[in-house]
Amino acid sequence: MIFDRNTPRLPNAVIGSLWLIAFSILLLTSLQVQAEEQPIATIYSTSGDVQVIDSKNKSQPAQLGQSLIEGEAVRTGNDGKAALKVQDGSTFRVRPNSLVPIDGRLTRDKAVGTVLFVHGKVELISPDGLYRRTVKGGKVYQGDVITTGTASSLQLDMIDGGYFAVRPDSKVEINDYVYQQKETDKVTATLLRGGLRSITGAIGQTNKRNFALKTPVATIGIRGTDLEIYYLSEQDAAQYTAQTGKATEAGSYLKVKSGEAVLKTDVAEQTVKPREIAYTTSAAVAPVFVPVEEAEENTPPVFEAETYEEPIPGKNEPEEEDKPWPIYFKSSASTGISQASRYYNVDLNDSEISTSTLPLVGRKANKADGTTSNPEATYLNLDIEGSMHYLPFDNTDLYIGGMIGKRYADEDQDINLISIRMGAQVEFGERVTLSAKFRHHLAESAFTEDLAVGDINQQPESGYEIDQLVARLDFNLIPTLDLFTQFHASTLRWDEPYNDGSMAYFDRKEKELNMLEVGGRYHFSPLMSLTASLVGGESISPYYINTTRYEEKEELSGFKLKAETGIGAVKLFAAADQFKAEGTDTNTNSSDIQVLTLGGEMSFSEQLVLKAASRHMSVDNSDSYDGTEEADLTQVSLRYHF
Repeated sequence: MIFDRNTPRLPNAVIGSLWLIAFSILLLTSLQVQAEEQPIATIYSTSGDVQVIDSKNKSQPAQLGQSLIEGEAVRTGNDGKAALKVQDGSTFRVRPNSLVPIDGRLTRDKAVGTVLFVHGKVELISPDGLYRRTVKGGKVYQGDVITTGTASSLQLDMIDGGYFAVRPDSKVEINDYVYQQKETDKVTATLLRGGLRSITGAIGQTNKRNFALKTPVATIGIRGTDLEIYYLSEQDAAQYTAQTGKATEAGSYLKVKSGEAVLKTDVAEQTVKPREIAYTTSAAVAPVFVPVEEAEENTPPVFEAETYEEPIPGKNEPEEEDKPWPIYFKSSASTGISQASRYYNVDLNDSEISTSTLPLVGRKANKADGTTSNPEATYLNLDIEGSMHYLPFDNTDLYIGGMIGKRYADEDQDINLISIRMGAQVEFGERVTLSAKFRHHLAESAFTEDLAVGDINQQPESGYEIDQLVARLDFNLIPTLDLFTQFHASTLRWDEPYNDGSMAYFDRKEKELNMLEVGGRYHFSPLMSLTASLVGGESISPYYINTTRYEEKEELSGFKLKAETGIGAVKLFAAADQFKAEGTDTNTNSSDIQVLTLGGEMSFSEQLVLKAASRHMSVDNSDSYDGTEEADLTQVSLRYHF
């Protein structure tokens, strides 16, 4: 065909576009072919009858080093075995009479851990039943089951910065490991046999409630922790006993290196701190606690076995150098409601404060003009408290802390609270504990009603404050019986309205309480106990005439009883106190004080606890004009421990 100048021609732009389209089609086709032919695995070893089946269902004998691509498969006969090496260096094992498709299952996305070190024989089993061997740099995925052989171990760097070290002769399943920097981040791993060391990463630091390590008989919760756990079957325990000569029970064992953890069964839980140990033989029994001194002298054999764990800078440290930080912090916040009738709104969960405030019964309702003001009040309670603890020695805990709170009520009866405390606790061996603490507690009422008698008006400043010192000695006589003695000294000050008919004012009252308590606590079971004690001492009420100080003294005597029980996360208690206050001179009246308290708590988690308590108090002043005074106080609170 001959073209002349009159022959129509395509514009150059159209011709260029056609060339570009054709080139793009060729390029995409080439990339697709390359992607399809990109090797997913190679044949690492074979024995017996091993065939490779291509995408057209044609088979040929497998060859060492042969590349395998998407769509192919490996089939083994009765005596056939094969090992496939994938891109991350892991080696899959193909067992006899098996058919393994070559697809994305061999190169799963979103690995949850990277192998830092592997020693000996370690196998990983994926959820679809594929076995693989791993190497340094290999990947571990959610759902994998890790098994280690004798004298073998695996160390993993997890995606959130955490760390797992699987001990010899162990089996661990990675149930959940989700890290998206959200509240839904979660870690759940199950130790089915052997041992596991875990150092928490970002999930364990920010979402502590979503981090759990499980065994067939217990669950371990954490609060930012480096810990080691073991689970032994009856056969494993017998083997440890035979090898070490130390009696070893089957069950779950927990040892904390730093931070804090909780060993929980179906019936109870045990908090474990640095260098402490806890164990349980069954989900139906409470954990057994092993304090630091006993743990160092009688460490269970499982924690003395060879681990083959290699020190890796920036990830773990040699075990002999692991030492907990000597300073740690505790904090909590709570909210709730309470109702007080003729009694100041004290904390029923604080037995020492409640004891110190016994003289406040009946004072709240008295006004200077002799009438009754607000005999009942309902409060909304808000509290925040915290403490710093310093551990200079293994057996010593020094602390300082405080609390601020608010009690909102109607009729301008709001109360502001502030408390400062400090103390120390020293353990002498495994049986004796000595503790001492001091606290200043201040409650100021925002009550703004004026008192008026004739032309006299006065702004009251009702409330109370306590300075308190408690020293206590505990002695564990036998595993089921604890004996204790406690000295309690406190000074209570409060404002009491006074009216002599011509003027009204608030009189500053003061009472000093010095009490010695001796008693014991018997444990019928891990969740049931009875505490009984005898109390003796004196109270001093100073008063002044002009500038001369005088004192009214009363001798105190009585007893306390408290019964506790529980079922799982629910704990209940009942307490009855009886006191006799007898004046030491003819001008001082005597009184009988009875206190009955019922309460309980429910733990929704390690951090969240619901508490409720109700107290009825009766003061019989039958030999004085005051008669019998009664007061009631009920509280419900929800506390969260950070």
